[in-house]
Amino acid sequence: MFALSEESRERIGRLIEVSRIAIHYGYLPLILYLGMQLRPLRDASWKSILQEGDTDQRTATGYTRSTPRPPLIHLLSPLS
Repeated sequence: MFALSEESRERIGRLIEVSRIAIHYGYLPLILYLGMQLRPLRDASWKSILQEGDTDQRTATGYTRSTPRPPLIHLLSPLS
């Protein structure tokens, strides 16, 4: 490989440490921010899908064709 000076090693080490901390504390806020920014686009696309030719009244009023799932607590709790 190649030899690095002691100062370069310290700078690389500091850079790695700072980037690790930034990723650790910045990942979730970044995901939440992106989700909030993309929400109007997602809502608009669903509205256009519902308006295009879906004549079924259940989907036009907000109901979906998904199957209901039990809450997580019912899956994890032995008493429920």
